[in-house]
Amino acid sequence: MDKDENTVKATQPLLDNLYGLHGNAILSRCGPIVDPVIFRDPLHDDYYSTTSTFKNAGGYERRLGGRMGLFGRIQIEIDSDKNDGNASASAAGGGGGGAGTTSMMTIVVGSIHKLGEQNTNIHHQQNLEKLQHYIGTSSVVMGGDQNPEHLVRSFVGIDGFRVVQDRQNTWPASCDGYGTQRGDQILTNMKQVVDSDSGRGTEPTTILPCIRNYGVGINIGNHALTSVVLQTPNS
Repeated sequence: MDKDENTVKATQPLLDNLYGLHGNAILSRCGPIVDPVIFRDPLHDDYYSTTSTFKNAGGYERRLGGRMGLFGRIQIEIDSDKNDGNASASAAGGGGGGAGTTSMMTIVVGSIHKLGEQNTNIHHQQNLEKLQHYIGTSSVVMGGDQNPEHLVRSFVGIDGFRVVQDRQNTWPASCDGYGTQRGDQILTNMKQVVDSDSGRGTEPTTILPCIRNYGVGINIGNHALTSVVLQTPNS
């Protein structure tokens, strides 16, 4: 194989997502994502190895970024009449009593890919401290490919973070099933929207990474898609 192609010879059979994209992303309908920041683990040579390794998916994913977390801030409009102090001052100038007054609230959003799983040392601790400083007192929701035990060990308990519980497996998922592991997590300090019938937080939803048309299923990835509906602190 020509080395100029920047690929490596793989020892595994052809994978469905051989030519797919691999990386972190944040998609939002809430206007621009501002103040972006990346927290990285030290890069390991295994990601760029010219031989097949576990970290480059047997030679099929010659990764460029390594383990990381991508974070940004979005702003959402909230009802100032219900403001509990977590939102900024009212856009109407007073914030108190006026019908229909609104204000803007900042929420930190993050996409993580095994951040810190390779590092339980001082570098990881420094990343956590920087992340805490970045979040401050904001509401936050982050998600991605992360080991649940690592999340509990490293993140949960910091500023009220918790893992949104869902027992559904997510990896390696396909049109045929959800796989054998819960490989994707959602972490937040926000409450789940309350179900009006049960009075409990609404359950997260996990669906297969599959598009079906004309009876044919097309895999769009090897991780299932998981989501949850959250409420702002003043809701």
